[in-house]
Amino acid sequence: EWPSDLYSVTVFHRGALSADQEAVVKALQGASDDGIVNLEVALVEVTGTLTDAVEKLWKAQTNPALPLVVVQYPAITRLETVVETGPLTAAFAKHLLDSPVRREVRQRILHGESIVWVLLESGNKASDDAVADLLQRESKRLAGLLELPPVDSTDPRTDENVSLKIAFSLVRLSRTDPAEQFLVHQLVNLSPQFAGAKEPLVFPVFGRGRALCGLGKDGLTPEGLEDVATFLTGSCSCEVKAMNPGLDLLIAADWDALIEERAVKEP
Repeated sequence: EWPSDLYSVTVFHRGALSADQEAVVKALQGASDDGIVNLEVALVEVTGTLTDAVEKLWKAQTNPALPLVVVQYPAITRLETVVETGPLTAAFAKHLLDSPVRREVRQRILHGESIVWVLLESGNKASDDAVADLLQRESKRLAGLLELPPVDSTDPRTDENVSLKIAFSLVRLSRTDPAEQFLVHQLVNLSPQFAGAKEPLVFPVFGRGRALCGLGKDGLTPEGLEDVATFLTGSCSCEVKAMNPGLDLLIAADWDALIEERAVKEP
């Protein structure tokens, strides 16, 4: 029930924005204010007085064309790696906010699935297919093996129309899909080893679009997947979100509809 951590979207500009550019900023801020995307927007005039952190971020950009959008991971992650940069256009904003794979993950979670395994493909078909087969086999086995923990009086109430269940599914993500580059960057920029990985990686996504750190070949075994599934479907005793592993993805989703028993707002 914890709200998703907010990504930082900094818009560097010099002088007044055009009407189209102002409309993009307004759209980003509106999506955040409506609670359907986990980001916060900051407008920065580069000729003004900058804080140390913002000045460092600005100086790290190489020959940028302005206005420039810089997306960073939530502050709580302490990750200094920039997720992605781009122009202040409607096309880039759309690319930032949503994509087919993120929509599919969102829908599956909103329909009560426990974990969506996001398979970040290596590009080697044989290796990618082998991991996909493993995930599909183990998903069936684990769905029959694991059970939901007993409902506790302190658990958040969910919409009675959403049937929470032990269920797992697979979504494949190509590193080269143009529509998915922001999601790919969110995942591979988590660690230098991911960016240079020559093997398939699997990110278990659960809750409000929270992804566990990627599983490589050492974790992609029946035992490794069972450990992850058992942990994520078991009772949670954590009272502080930061004690839970993982990273909230930037994903447009009306998660609160699950506990407020109302129709889901479409992004």
